[in-house]
Amino acid sequence: MKHSLGLLDFTDLIETCYRDVYAAPTHPAVIFADEAQDLNRMRLTLIRKWGDCANYFILAGDDDQTIFSFTGASPDAILDPDISRGPQDHPQTVASGSAAPSTSSPTI
Repeated sequence: MKHSLGLLDFTDLIETCYRDVYAAPTHPAVIFADEAQDLNRMRLTLIRKWGDCANYFILAGDDDQTIFSFTGASPDAILDPDISRGPQDHPQTVASGSAAPSTSSPTI
């Protein structure tokens, strides 16, 4: 019924953006996606696609703090190399979170 009325829900918007929008609006040089552990596979796929067009793509999350599992979010989406491509596919990607190596000084 929604399609016959020309309506879109949030999932439709994500799918439409993935299909029709090559890069993030205004083509940002930097994309910083925080709380990535709460992205489901579809959202992560879109943000990674847009990250391919940015100069820097930063994906930050804590795999121990996934709270949106009811939307399909899973820490596997940022940890599983079959789902989230590795740094070799995103040379400017900066990993962050509990699964990433720490480079912070002890005073932080």
